Amino acid sequence: MTPMQSIGLLLASGALAFLAYVAAASIRLEAPASGRLAGFAGVERAHPLDRVGGWILRLTGLDLGAWGRYLEWARLGGHYRGWTVATMVGRGLAFA
Repeated sequence: MTPMQSIGLLLASGALAFLAYVAAASIRLEAPASGRLAGFAGVERAHPLDRVGGWILRLTGLDLGAWGRYLEWARLGGHYRGWTVATMVGRGLAFA
């Protein structure tokens, strides 16, 4: 295989990967009606990392009230929507 063929195959595989990404990103899976109604009513299901973080906070007795205030300011800026302090602790533990 010549170097030009190798480059051509690399470019073709990159283009196919990009097209697959665009196709996958355009697919929208809708939630059933009960899920949409629960979202409308404000009922949030806890993420597993949220539950782990809450368990760690209860186990250690940490008071992270200041983190909650900083998180509120971050939410006002458009970041970390749907996160709680327990979610931050759970994600930190998962990625550590």
